[in-house]
Amino acid sequence: MLKKEEGFTLVEMVIVMSIISIISGFGFVKLFNVQESTKLKADYVVASNIALATNLYLMDNPNSNSVTLQNLKDGNYIDFIPKPQSENNAEFEIDLSGEDIKIKANGEVFYPKVN
Repeated sequence: MLKKEEGFTLVEMVIVMSIISIISGFGFVKLFNVQESTKLKADYVVASNIALATNLYLMDNPNSNSVTLQNLKDGNYIDFIPKPQSENNAEFEIDLSGEDIKIKANGEVFYPKVN
C-alpha cells in the first residue's frame, strides 16, 4: 500500500503566493496614498506657521505692505525657509493682496485651508 506524502503541492503553493502578492499590492498602493496625504497635511501646518509668523511681523512692522520668507527669517520669526513637501520645485509665497493673509505654493492655497 502506498503511503500518502504530507505537504503542499506545487499548485497549492503557487495559488498561495499569488494571493499574497495581490494582497501586498493593495497594501503598497494604500501606503503611497498615506505618504502623499501626510505630505499635504504637513504643508498645511507649515503654511499655518508661516501665517502666524507673518502676523507677528506685521504687528512689529505696521508700515510694511509686503512680507517675504526672507524677511521672516531675517527677523527671527522663523528659523529657516521651509519648502513644500507635496509640491516639487516650489516655494511658499505670502500673499497680502486681500484682507487676509494667504500662503500659496505653485498657485495652490495652503492657508487658509479650504475644505
